[in-house]
Amino acid sequence: MPFLKCNNCQAEFSIPYTSDSCSKCGKPVYWLHVRYEAGKIEASRLPDSNARSLWRYASRLPLSKEENVVSLGEGWTPLIKCRGLASTLGLNDLYVKNEGVNPTFSFKDREVSVSISMAKELGLVPVAMASSGNAGSALSAYSARGGVKSVILTPEYTPDEKTVQMTIYGSTVLKIKGTIEHCRRLVGEGSRRFHWTPFNTSILRSFAIEGTKTIAFEIFEQLDQIVPDTIVVPTGSGRGCMSIWKGFAELQAFGLISRVPKFVSVQPSSLHPIADAINGKVGAATGARSIATALLVQNPPDLDLVVNAVKSTGGHALTVSDNEILGAEMLLAQEEGIFAEPSAASSIAALVKLKESGELRQDERIVCVVTGCGLKDTASARKATKQAPVLEPNLDSIAPYIGH
Repeated sequence: MPFLKCNNCQAEFSIPYTSDSCSKCGKPVYWLHVRYEAGKIEASRLPDSNARSLWRYASRLPLSKEENVVSLGEGWTPLIKCRGLASTLGLNDLYVKNEGVNPTFSFKDREVSVSISMAKELGLVPVAMASSGNAGSALSAYSARGGVKSVILTPEYTPDEKTVQMTIYGSTVLKIKGTIEHCRRLVGEGSRRFHWTPFNTSILRSFAIEGTKTIAFEIFEQLDQIVPDTIVVPTGSGRGCMSIWKGFAELQAFGLISRVPKFVSVQPSSLHPIADAINGKVGAATGARSIATALLVQNPPDLDLVVNAVKSTGGHALTVSDNEILGAEMLLAQEEGIFAEPSAASSIAALVKLKESGELRQDERIVCVVTGCGLKDTASARKATKQAPVLEPNLDSIAPYIGH
């Protein structure tokens, strides 16, 4: 049976655990992460089944009753070997893990599938979430699928495409004047008044990590059980980065791999508290404007855990500007046919920067995680593209635009 272990004091607890903090040291409950007894999981059984979803790894997920699974077929996304982009950058072994093809078009489907399944199993409903878009879209969809009531608070700057997606599935969606921090505070405060489970600060956050860690399992499978040298991950709150690291750490604990890849965390140049902490800087950026809206998190709840995870791999962090992100979004689309939203394209912007600075070897095996589809934010894409002309319906009118 899986259990919970405090990342601070190492105290262990059984599932379910109902307190809002560790009863031993007082750390927030989401510092309790799911652990498994490696000796009781047969190492050779990865995956458990041929299901084309993350639930192919059911024995490494915390759910105990299959009837509580809430799924839309999330996971088992393509790991695409890049040829055009690799050639352009002078790399031999480059891959993109395309999470934009998940049911609501981002990697957040993984965490919400597992979290809502556990919310049903443990009776932690209704659920409320602070989200700048992708997680909220996923919560709304999986709440509809699972028959769970949910409320989503989102910043006023959230792209319309994401707000529409959150709304269409039927959740209560409210735009808040302020940042994601204001939304998170209100969700936490509302838990007592409205009797909801706050996704961002409850044990559901720990279960969310279990869903996203399956990205690591899939990369391992899709590379024929070869471990990449480097993983590049867009980072906002850092939960995604930490989750993928946890997946590789578990593979190591199960005896399936001998090392964990080096992790590179990427944040926008306007706001990068995790990059600051990893690089030993303090207060280097206080702004909160970027086209990478999903990465704008001023106070990451898991900051220390994310920093420790990245550093433990010998990894590091870097920042990218909006112009670098837009250039990367265009480059990825035109070289590989993958349309990424700005936050997702930040991993490609970082890749370009790393190669230009000489920090990557030509023969290095690299995986860039592209976390969401470009249709999540078409307004940003328009900044990088030319508007299609409207012409008369004859060949003479289109001739000047056709290359020979």
